[in-house]
Amino acid sequence: MTDVLLVLGGVALLYGGGELLVRYASGLGRALGMSPLVVGLTIVSFGTSAPELASTLSATMKGAPDIAIGNVVGSNIANIGLVVGLVALLRPLSASGSLVRVDTPVMVAVCLVFVWACFDGVLGRVDGGILVTCLALFIYSLFRRSKTEEVAPIEEDEIAPMWQSILGILAGLAGLMFGAEMLIDGATTIARNFGVSERVIGLTLVALGTSLPELASSLVAAFREEVDLLMGNIIGSNIFNVLAVAGTTGLVQPIPVVWDVSARDMAVMVGFACAIWFGLQVRGGVKRLEGGALTLAYAVYMVML
Repeated sequence: MTDVLLVLGGVALLYGGGELLVRYASGLGRALGMSPLVVGLTIVSFGTSAPELASTLSATMKGAPDIAIGNVVGSNIANIGLVVGLVALLRPLSASGSLVRVDTPVMVAVCLVFVWACFDGVLGRVDGGILVTCLALFIYSLFRRSKTEEVAPIEEDEIAPMWQSILGILAGLAGLMFGAEMLIDGATTIARNFGVSERVIGLTLVALGTSLPELASSLVAAFREEVDLLMGNIIGSNIFNVLAVAGTTGLVQPIPVVWDVSARDMAVMVGFACAIWFGLQVRGGVKRLEGGALTLAYAVYMVML
């Protein structure tokens, strides 16, 4: 019974945290003159990627490099195959021109740079420094761009005080993180009680755990019709996972990479990144058909693990 309550409580915290994060991040960004896209690419995506950073650093320091690399790659795959796929099934997604022209190609390029950095069998401190430097340049370009993008006018009475917005964002992030932890703990125990193997639990429930914040915030953003914020969150999270999570971890401690084991997963990561770029560039968005295809492809990948 306790495990069921953990699952239900985790779901409730995920929804509440996602609602708070999207509401206050969107309001704060508009008050600061930032477009919803830039808010999604920065505040929301960086916040929802915090679990990946914490777990990857922890895995590296504990001498589990396969988990560290797998966390970054697996999260990027889940963000597109699972999160975008499921959300597009519920609500067809579109994207603003700058996301299609600039940010999605940057995401593909970042994934390729990551593969190149790992190709020699280690993600070292030089590689980490290059990735973190690229992150700083990307953030700088975002804020430069935000000054030229039009932002919808906002009434004075709609603007929450700065302190309230910051507290709301922090509360939302806390809800997402604790909700994901509660849900995974409860679901893992239930799965063990039903005789599900540790390997299957690790490749499904635990891998899903670090992508739950993105899924929760994306579903809330979809229902609030914050499509730019939603797409910015996913693309930004994938960029952040590589440049900040892998980059910072590589700077702290070089990560050995077993190329024979990781090559297929990295190819899938690049393939999913190219697929969403193709959908946005050629199809003009991610419709229900593409959403179903992404979700199916993700399911097939999970079965093949």
